[in-house]
Amino acid sequence: MNEQKTKVMTNGRKEPICVNNNKIDYENEYVYLGQVILPIDATSKEIDRRIWNAFKTILESERAYEKQRNKYDHQAETV
Repeated sequence: MNEQKTKVMTNGRKEPICVNNNKIDYENEYVYLGQVILPIDATSKEIDRRIWNAFKTILESERAYEKQRNKYDHQAETV
């Protein structure tokens, strides 16, 4: 176990946890298999995260389309 990368999440009391004299940090949220895991119900945060990810994907695909279109337009002008 990598003590520097290991984190803990709980919905109860946060008590100090040490492994090999290294204190393990607590996390308030975690993304697991694309889903935000929270110790409380925070559906709106997960919805906002998914909307933002969809927006980024659309923006990236639009940029890729524009880049390809510009490439083909430039090739057509030189022929």
